[in-house]
Amino acid sequence: MSTEMAASVYEGADLDDIAAKEPGEQAYLRALLDAPFVFKQEWKQTSIDGPPPIEDVVQVCMPREYTTNSSQEVLRTRLGKVLIAHCRGIRLDPYNPKMWIDRGRHFMELGYGELAVSDAYKGRLLLDSFLGVIDTKDAYSDLDKDSLPCKVSAALAGIIGKLDTGVTRQCDAGNVSIAKSLQQQAFLVMASALLRVRAYHDAIQVLDEAVVLGGTSEELQKLCSQAKERSRSMEQPIPARHQKPGYMQRSTKQGGVQRVAYPWINPEELGRGNKAMKKAKTKLEAASRNATLGPSSLGGTTSDNFGVFARQDITRDDLIVTDRSAFTVFNVQGKDDCWACSKPLSREIVSMNCCKNKFCSESCKTEAVNTYHRVLCDKDFEWLYRASKDADQSSNDMVPLMLMKILATAVQQNAKPLKVACVGSLKINYEKRTSSIFKFHANVVAPIRILQTFGIDVFKDMRFDSWALQTLILRIENNMFVNKEGDVVYCAISPLFCMFNHDCDPSAEWPAYDQGGPVTVIAKRDIKEGEEISVSYIPNTPLEKDRRLRLKSQLGGVCGCARCCKERKMPPEEERPPHFELLQLLNEVSNGKGDPQNEILRRLRDRYISW
Repeated sequence: MSTEMAASVYEGADLDDIAAKEPGEQAYLRALLDAPFVFKQEWKQTSIDGPPPIEDVVQVCMPREYTTNSSQEVLRTRLGKVLIAHCRGIRLDPYNPKMWIDRGRHFMELGYGELAVSDAYKGRLLLDSFLGVIDTKDAYSDLDKDSLPCKVSAALAGIIGKLDTGVTRQCDAGNVSIAKSLQQQAFLVMASALLRVRAYHDAIQVLDEAVVLGGTSEELQKLCSQAKERSRSMEQPIPARHQKPGYMQRSTKQGGVQRVAYPWINPEELGRGNKAMKKAKTKLEAASRNATLGPSSLGGTTSDNFGVFARQDITRDDLIVTDRSAFTVFNVQGKDDCWACSKPLSREIVSMNCCKNKFCSESCKTEAVNTYHRVLCDKDFEWLYRASKDADQSSNDMVPLMLMKILATAVQQNAKPLKVACVGSLKINYEKRTSSIFKFHANVVAPIRILQTFGIDVFKDMRFDSWALQTLILRIENNMFVNKEGDVVYCAISPLFCMFNHDCDPSAEWPAYDQGGPVTVIAKRDIKEGEEISVSYIPNTPLEKDRRLRLKSQLGGVCGCARCCKERKMPPEEERPPHFELLQLLNEVSNGKGDPQNEILRRLRDRYISW
């Protein structure tokens, strides 16, 4: 955070008044004032390469004798009020690009790089809409006064203190000049924020575009040099043993953000809300005769940590639950599968009269129609599938396709995206400060364009503000399962299945559902009444090294199950004798665990094929 910015926090006598009144208009902002603990603790940042912690700013901007815990609390409180003031400015003047750029700059100074990118991008979209028509005065003069370019023109006129003459307003040099100046500011904020989240490839592309549009400032040139230098450093050779196929290509084209709960989020939207979990429990008990939902100690210690428990003795091979989800997607458009659950279609196909979508059953059709179909029907998303054609299991390229269905659900139900039924029961691992993938297109461009395709005014409808979308993306990433067969990638979120916690020696199993359709959970061994039922999130991953690597991204940290804890006490994998894992497996089989006909053969093949 710059000294000037921190000092300016104390300017403006109306800040307190704004902060007191604005939460009445935007209720979620009340959390910044009604929850005093927010300002008494460290304000966590999401940017990996962020500004100094807010506490450090106190040392720079205030006399040493005043740098107490109390003064730090005052500063954090003031920063919160500045944010409220920015949100008020956007509410009152949503088509003013300067409002978005200014809030983006403030988000960047607070350490929320991903929100800064999104706000600056919205500012740029507004400016593009205006600058895109100014060269054709006849076309501009014919525009309706309620069109986006005219709304932006009115906002620009207000910035330079001009009078607006309505539909026949002229695109004079003043409006054009301020628009081009703001456009370069938007590019600078976007690029700076992209560097903060280590999205160097995206930053270079944004800066190149700024140069093409006439950017020549010293700051722009400096950012270009920084982005290219950091990108080159990412391309330094890495020992082959630490690489996976395509590792270098992926790592240089994606950034990352820390998983942090924004301090203004309503508790009901922050995690698994009580209402959402009550509905999830009712739904699980209706779908399963032998399982229920309850608080769990697996996977964390937070109050929203739940798991699935046996409500009666369960025998090996007993069915526990079948979860048919309508939130499944492929990266291939027009694939011959159910458009809801992605099950391969048989001869009995249920069709729609309004579009080409097909379903495997009337129940899937009904669920789709009642959930999101009315919003998605006949919308063109070819661009979205094109962007996901190279998706794989370790990227977030499938997230926008899943967002398409979830955001359509929010629009159809006229609900906030974090209040949608399928989202409320999904958990984010905030307690483990791990990073999540960030890509400019997947995290910012695609969500905004999806909403615009649905007819949502992304500048005025604050239900879909950037922080809500980024929180939704984190929930999707933490709960979706991705499988790849050839060039086809399948992605699904199964709300009931997401209730099961992970264990590397699970008591239940589920067939890997790379072909779509319902998820079936079956008892792998006898389970006692009251015992928590666990599954493995990464089936068919026998090797310890591969298992831990995949688990880290799924769990947001190191797995704490008994098997992993035991393995961590063993010698490093590379120092063990070649037959070590075979002996481990034979011991498991002798103890009645595992399936010798499948597990032994698979592990022998994977581990010893090179002998």
